[in-house]
Amino acid sequence: MLAKYQEISHFIREQIRSRKWAPGSRLPTRSELVREYGTTVMTLQKAMDELMNEGFIVSEGKRGTFVSAMPPNLSTFAVVYPADPDTHSGWDELWTILGARKRQFEEQLRLRFEFYYIGQGNLECEDFRRLVGDGCSGRLAGVIFPMLPADYMVAPFLEAGLPCVAVTRDEVPGVNTVWVDFADFLRRSCDTLLASGVRRPALISNQQLPFDYASGLSGYAKERGVPIPPGFLLGVSFERKQEEWSRNVIRLLLQQPPELRPDGLIVANENLSGLVLNVLYELNLRVGEDIRLVQHTNFPSSHRPMAGVSRIGFDIRALLEGCLDELRRCQRTGEVSHSKLIPAVDDSSLSESSAPGVRA
Repeated sequence: MLAKYQEISHFIREQIRSRKWAPGSRLPTRSELVREYGTTVMTLQKAMDELMNEGFIVSEGKRGTFVSAMPPNLSTFAVVYPADPDTHSGWDELWTILGARKRQFEEQLRLRFEFYYIGQGNLECEDFRRLVGDGCSGRLAGVIFPMLPADYMVAPFLEAGLPCVAVTRDEVPGVNTVWVDFADFLRRSCDTLLASGVRRPALISNQQLPFDYASGLSGYAKERGVPIPPGFLLGVSFERKQEEWSRNVIRLLLQQPPELRPDGLIVANENLSGLVLNVLYELNLRVGEDIRLVQHTNFPSSHRPMAGVSRIGFDIRALLEGCLDELRRCQRTGEVSHSKLIPAVDDSSLSESSAPGVRA
């Protein structure tokens, strides 16, 4: 059973969510609200304090109390991570960039992101309870999963009718999906290597990448006159606990004599870049001279570009905008979509004179 002040805050919250009280509109006076709800000034103030803390209303002194211009049900979006960065051995660089650039993206997109860290299968963790509470009580406009979510993560929001979007190629029932044009990334990477004179390109990717992408690259390279041997298409793990196994696989590919090893390499996941560069260093292979390198990159990158390395990947702001478009469309229409595809970009596609992440 809700306390009286919670009943009042819930009613006012619903008035704002339903747009009966639109963003920027003035609320009735305190005395009017006290009479309407048959309560005391102290109880009403407790409800108003709760709504102010949540961002639904703002007080402007003698002018009165107003609905926020950006109430959370329209402007606060959850971003859900599958674990904490300090404990997850397979933490993705994309998630790091989202965290590091959070304020920048919020200012550019004029909204607010709320982050939640939920360990695999951990229904009892504090962040999962907070996420469900925020989502089911109207304090969120939608939920973004920057990965394939587990069923238990989305179930409460589907039941509450809150739009969700996941960054994945897989179709998740009831959840909008946005994916990146990885086939285009691989074709552009291949073109970049061939333009630099490479005749023996190879691919190193994470094991989770569906192999049909590698097959598509192989077919494209063959059409361009440079067949890729099956042994030049490798998938390894970027989890820290698997690093030595992955290092040995990469070393096996690159330690061959010059005429047998690749003279060009596509690193198709930026989480593997450090590992690949370390192996090249161990083998005394010079990037840009002994071997050409195209590195998958999410822009704005947290790393400076290296000499001799071409960077092709995806604009995170465009990815976020795609997710937001799908959430807002779903909120309007109630329809779930799996068709949004984010195009590949490279350094030259982004304005060098703009702030990182701002597209020209």
